[in-house]
Amino acid sequence: MYEKSTQGRAIRLVFKSVIASLMLVVFAYPSVLPAQEWDIEVLDNGKRFWDMTDRSFVVDAYGHPHIAYGRDWLYYSWHDGVEWHYEVADSSFYVGAYASLVLDATGAPHICYFDGANGDLKYAYKDGMGWHIETVDTQQAGWSTSIVLDEMGDPHISYAKWITVGSGYDARNYVDDLKYAHRVDSGWHLQTIDTDGYVGLYTSIDLDCSGLPHISYYDYTNNDLKYAYWDGMEWQIESVDVDGYVGRYSSLALDDSDSPHISYYDCTNRALKYTYRDGATWHMETLDTVLAGWYTSLALDETGSPKIAYATWFSPSNYYDEVDDLKYAWKDAGGWQIETIHEGPGIGRHTSLFLDTTGYPHVSYTNAYGDLYHAFRDEAGWQIQTVDRERNAGRHASMALDNNDNTHVSYEDYYGLRYSIREDQVSNSQRVDETSHIRYTSIALDSFGTPHISFHAPYPNEALKYAYHDESGWHVETVDPCYGYSTSIALDSGEVPHISYYRAYPDQDLKYARLDETGWQIQTVDSEGDVGSYTSLAIDACGSPHISYYDDTNDDLKYAFLDETGWQIQTVDSEGDVGQYCSLDLDSNGLAHICYYNATSTDLKYARMLTSALPGRTMDVAALGLPSQMAVLEIWPNPARDVIHSRLVQPEGQNAIRLTLFDLLGRRIMRLEQPHAARSEARITFRLPDTIPAGQYFVRFEGDGSGQCVPVTIVR
Repeated sequence: MYEKSTQGRAIRLVFKSVIASLMLVVFAYPSVLPAQEWDIEVLDNGKRFWDMTDRSFVVDAYGHPHIAYGRDWLYYSWHDGVEWHYEVADSSFYVGAYASLVLDATGAPHICYFDGANGDLKYAYKDGMGWHIETVDTQQAGWSTSIVLDEMGDPHISYAKWITVGSGYDARNYVDDLKYAHRVDSGWHLQTIDTDGYVGLYTSIDLDCSGLPHISYYDYTNNDLKYAYWDGMEWQIESVDVDGYVGRYSSLALDDSDSPHISYYDCTNRALKYTYRDGATWHMETLDTVLAGWYTSLALDETGSPKIAYATWFSPSNYYDEVDDLKYAWKDAGGWQIETIHEGPGIGRHTSLFLDTTGYPHVSYTNAYGDLYHAFRDEAGWQIQTVDRERNAGRHASMALDNNDNTHVSYEDYYGLRYSIREDQVSNSQRVDETSHIRYTSIALDSFGTPHISFHAPYPNEALKYAYHDESGWHVETVDPCYGYSTSIALDSGEVPHISYYRAYPDQDLKYARLDETGWQIQTVDSEGDVGSYTSLAIDACGSPHISYYDDTNDDLKYAFLDETGWQIQTVDSEGDVGQYCSLDLDSNGLAHICYYNATSTDLKYARMLTSALPGRTMDVAALGLPSQMAVLEIWPNPARDVIHSRLVQPEGQNAIRLTLFDLLGRRIMRLEQPHAARSEARITFRLPDTIPAGQYFVRFEGDGSGQCVPVTIVR
């Protein structure tokens, strides 16, 4: 929990700025929310792409590159000759691995790919209406896909099926069969080609002049390169190379005579190999023996001469090989020629090669960090473009801006808690606390711009602490002697500090602390499992706390708020591992807006609260029964001009009812106190002074130990 919560505090600043641009004005009761719903969307998808195939890349008739890739979503990028364009072809959860791309006669993309969430083979194509998605095979299928179109534009796909062996933590996935899918007017036709052992990885497909499929693939059981083709009646299967451990990263192309050419990796000799069939005879060549041959991709030029892109690597230890360089091999009259396209650690993964109409090669590939590149050769040599890259969150201290846009930052260094303020382009840094290894700082400013900071101090004893500054200097006090991780601090309209935090040990609970005249009052908000990290706290105009946080037990985003009946807890999002790095803010009507991280798909997501409760809503008193706390039944007119009428129920034995009008900044405008009425139902009229300007306000109804806050609009 330590590392995650540190990052949660770090990214909070970024999320706050995103939320600020998304505030909505929705009329609702902020404290009594009878029908909450959440609208959830992805703001920024930190792309994840891996397991690209040797056919992930295509060059169109104009020489412009197109690439399909993904793992969290399926992405499609293409270049128009001036700039790159990016599209999401399929935004379903955890799709896009093993993407294979082909363009039809009109230049429209067709992609086969793996649905990791459901274990399916999927197919996407684009036309004038947009993207269309189909599920081809649902029987644990879709690894190592490869696609090609016939003359009618119908797709043919080779792919691997797998089996799961074991259960629970002992479960393992093993490639089982080589499969083939072909779509015609009547739908998808599926065939199993090879079931002899664990077969089907590294598939590559092409069609001959008669439209019949040919496939190269790897036999994992025997460590052989295999080749299958349909002769019109049945599948013919051959073992092409059985000399040692050979056949991974195969890439197939057929020449004008329908003879197959295959590039692949020789694991025994750590070499790039190439084979082609002349009649009934396979000819094999070893092209590069300098630790070469991963991620091969092969294409044939107009003369049938092979061109191959592939990766080399280095071995920093006896236990680990790392991709190192991207290389290119081609054959001319003088034999095989080899050159290096791109050097660097991690360069050369997931290569895909295509030749444009002038015969120049284009290669797409990634590095170890998931950056996607496009390299192409012209008269001047190899040109390299960065196409797309994953976006990762950085770490930041907790920061706040005062009314003059001065920057206030709380942060930790090795020797303790520090605070910095930047005014008039000059920064001033101060030491707040001398305890070393401070963690989880959070800062809030009061109306005077004075800083208030919550933080975790590990020495001499674990404690959640609070620091504030006044004219005499810094003051530090202990809030809770515990492992008070993932703190978040906010001030109410009376400048009173509130702190949410994760009590990591021994409780693993979400906690909330509020300072009053007797000291810090601490409550347990949620104790169901391991909950409470990445807390983010906001106080509404009526002084009620709202907290977003992460449920580590269930990997969910949760939200809690305090009303008259106690803490109300909701699960906001449970799709995948969601809720880390969450940041909460409230709009002008007290509705929650949350930004957070989807760890499964590395997305930045945004959730906003919706509600069906509207001002002026009438409740049935009889349906409530005997009230134990005050409840506002009706308030009218709303919008109001001169007077506000209200109807409410109250418990027996109550002494008085207080009404307070607040503006959106939480400032008290006026107060009215009424004696207790004999009936359980009370009607109170609230006359508005002429000096109050038009705008949005809140009325706080308070009794003995209970209350409710309702938004009102004043017009003039």
